[in-house]
Amino acid sequence: MDAGFAGLSLIYVIPLFSDSSKVSKWIRRNNFAKKYGKIPSISRRRFSSPPRICTMRSLIITACITLFAGISGAASYDVRYGSFEAPDDFIFKQTGTLDSFRGTLTRKSDGFTISFDIGLMAGTHMSPSKQDKCTFFRAHTINGNFAWTGIERGDGKQTVTTTIYEHGERSRRWGEEASALRKLPAEERKRKAQELNERHAQFPKNPPPPANFWADFTREADLVEFLLIVSTYKPKAQ
Repeated sequence: MDAGFAGLSLIYVIPLFSDSSKVSKWIRRNNFAKKYGKIPSISRRRFSSPPRICTMRSLIITACITLFAGISGAASYDVRYGSFEAPDDFIFKQTGTLDSFRGTLTRKSDGFTISFDIGLMAGTHMSPSKQDKCTFFRAHTINGNFAWTGIERGDGKQTVTTTIYEHGERSRRWGEEASALRKLPAEERKRKAQELNERHAQFPKNPPPPANFWADFTREADLVEFLLIVSTYKPKAQ
């Protein structure tokens, strides 16, 4: 990136965090003009009247800061198969069942609730098979473990669900590659099959069970809160 472009980017990003149009004009006319000369007419047309920072941008910035810094004032909860953190203004409650660890986190101030179901019999509340029913779906990783997150809409509400299941996604990908073997030439098929068998042999004998988290939300802030809490989950070594 050359110096001119870097300066242009900086000058038009700064006003996004300012409510004063006078400040942005002062920055453009003084800093940029003094250091880089006259702003090309095409740049003025393209970047004129930069919008103020919106709610989602501020939430994303907050989320990024929190992810790097950790959840301030957080309490850690052991849920038998793993652990996660949540701000201390949430009430933790175990709701039962012996074959999985079920419970809720409820925010004291307004009742916003995150539910969870973790264990061998918990199943997968979110997976690629539900992707078509989601307005948003993504396969990703949380603390080095594969996870699936989706947002569903129905009955006048939005529900975000994350399932953390390393073994599930790894097995799914392995299965897709195995199914594609029949399309390969004989020699390549033999070599690829050997690679897949070697990888399968490295799968853990007792992989961590699925960890499901879900919540109904109406505000973007609640969605960010959900994602920040879920991102702290760490399964125990089996």
